[in-house]
Amino acid sequence: GGQRVLVLGAGGGLGLAAIDVARSLGASVVAAASSDEKRAAAAAMGADVVIDYTSEACRITFRNASCTIRYRPISMRAGRGWLAST
Repeated sequence: GGQRVLVLGAGGGLGLAAIDVARSLGASVVAAASSDEKRAAAAAMGADVVIDYTSEACRITFRNASCTIRYRPISMRAGRGWLAST
């Protein structure tokens, strides 16, 4: 409990899957997407917070943020992990 996940590109197929996995593991999800439609899809999938990553305020926040570990979805192939640390 208490984990928070930021999903970039949250409105696409892998982003929506990442939201689903994070929620099923009990994490709080912050979903970032570029359009109203994609943000609506992320919210419908269960994201707790949905943000527009194209906004200037968001870009400044991302630029100034420091993270110990960040993840991005890379592959849904069978037998391979689909999260890679960046």
